[in-house]
Amino acid sequence: MKRRVEHGGDLWRGRRKSRRPLATRRAVHVVFRSSLAKGAWSFLSARHAVYVREQLPKVARRYGVRLYETSNNGNHIHLLLRARTQEGLKSFFMVFCGKLASRITGARRGKPFGRRFFDHVPYTRIVEWGKAFKVAKNYVLKNALEARGLITHHRPKKPRAPD
Repeated sequence: MKRRVEHGGDLWRGRRKSRRPLATRRAVHVVFRSSLAKGAWSFLSARHAVYVREQLPKVARRYGVRLYETSNNGNHIHLLLRARTQEGLKSFFMVFCGKLASRITGARRGKPFGRRFFDHVPYTRIVEWGKAFKVAKNYVLKNALEARGLITHHRPKKPRAPD
């Protein structure tokens, strides 16, 4: 049986729940996405970008998660990290996502927002060390540069149909 390396995002929509794969000796590429994070609710708005930058390392340290690379792209956040335990990773996701969503929406105990802020459970992919780690790290860095406007996002050209 082939070992799973991906979980979350759109992959498991409509399927039974399964345990998130984790290799504590490997890095993990993580993506948190929210279609509601636009305009004033964007992760890159002045108020929220500072909050994300401060809270990520704080919450990661608290739950034994090592951050290798981060990228805040407005409506989604890329992370390259390594977790010591499954529980630590799970707690990191719950606490960070909860803090961020309540900060942005203003939801508090007794004053709920009313719907889900994040589109899906966080997408994760286990990354092997070596070339795969470098590729993932460069991908996250490229996303960070695109978010800052230092490089433009290039979509591959579709091949033209023969005339």
